[in-house]
Amino acid sequence: MEKTIYVLHERSTKEHFTALEHYTSNNNIKIEYREFLILRYLAKSILKLDIKLFVQQVKNILFFVSTILYKKKNIIIGIAPLDFYLPILIFFLKKHNLFYFTSWGDWSGDFFPKKKFSKSDFVKKSWVSFFKKDIKGVFAVTDSAGNSLKENFELTCPVIVVGHSIDNSIQIDKSIISKRNISKINLIYVGRLVESKGIEELLRLMQTLDKEFYSLKVIGDGPLKHQIEEASNEYANIEYLGFISSKEELFKLYLQSDIQLLFSKKAKENNWEELFGMVIIEAMYCGVPTISTNHVGPKSIIEDGANGFLINENNIIDETIKILNCGLFKNHKIIEKTQTKVKQFYRDNLAKKWREGLNDYV
Repeated sequence: MEKTIYVLHERSTKEHFTALEHYTSNNNIKIEYREFLILRYLAKSILKLDIKLFVQQVKNILFFVSTILYKKKNIIIGIAPLDFYLPILIFFLKKHNLFYFTSWGDWSGDFFPKKKFSKSDFVKKSWVSFFKKDIKGVFAVTDSAGNSLKENFELTCPVIVVGHSIDNSIQIDKSIISKRNISKINLIYVGRLVESKGIEELLRLMQTLDKEFYSLKVIGDGPLKHQIEEASNEYANIEYLGFISSKEELFKLYLQSDIQLLFSKKAKENNWEELFGMVIIEAMYCGVPTISTNHVGPKSIIEDGANGFLINENNIIDETIKILNCGLFKNHKIIEKTQTKVKQFYRDNLAKKWREGLNDYV
């Protein structure tokens, strides 16, 4: 009988499970992605005549029907902290081997990403019971996430830090690193074009810097796309390349860059901050250090001044200019340390972590 692991999310993000997929493929295990916000996306698929989205919702419905008819499925649940959907999910999933996957870094207070019913006693008790009785293990993205969870909830299962991983089977031409242009500084931004990613500060920085010496490539999509397009039309040293899905193409652009900028800002309404930073390890893989605001995720990857740089989000532009002016990011030791650090995020290494938590059940 074929073994299967189900990843159940609000909306599937396969990129976060590269190492899990590596583990399953090497052990003859099937992996299936399912979502629990079915009615919303079923309605959307009908209104937009989206056949692919409709078929996915049918698969989601059949999955939940099967959880009632069968037992002992292996299910990894990715759901926001104190989300009121959890009690509904447990009704369907209580007969199965459940694991929790989280990147949330602070479980100590009342600030959680889903406000609706998060302060309800019923919801809180459901989450307390979930951690104490219902799960076989927790997979945390960072040490901070795992430690905060252990400090604030009674857990009777192991907590394993799996991080997010990079597909180190993708080959890059490392000789390009030593051939980077020393007469100019090539900056790069990769990510969503939204206010919380510091796009406004990114553009203000570029207005401040010497346009003959500094250039910026922007890769991504989002609501602030038009601002980037306007800036690229106005300034010859800003180039907007849109969203790039190919990692091979993305890595080629990283290899041509000197330093990456990640100006994420904490959200006041739900205490969100950068919880990991996939782009940090992707840049490191290509020998590119990152200047990042000192959020919980980047702090778990970057050792300030050694393999990257951490700045205060209340002083983004001044601190970034100071780092750019000193030019340490071009130091060969820092570049080498980025490539040493990123090895711990190779899919081969993190697949062992997934194996540690799942092997007894599949």
